Amino acid sequence: MIPGRPAARSLRNRTGYAELDNVAPDANWLLPMIQAVGENLGELPELGLADAGYRSEDNLRNAPIKVVVALGR
Repeated sequence: MIPGRPAARSLRNRTGYAELDNVAPDANWLLPMIQAVGENLGELPELGLADAGYRSEDNLRNAPIKVVVALGR
């Protein structure tokens, strides 16, 4: 867990922490996660895959890469 964030969970990796939370939906996290991947890899991937929780018009319109998002469970 990240100090001061009791509702959040985190995964430790080589570059730091990837933060996960228990607040639905996940749509608020898609664009920041794409940006973080680009920063960690030095370039953006060509394609992103996401489950239905990440679906929103803003995400599909504003994603800097092609994103395939599930329509349902």
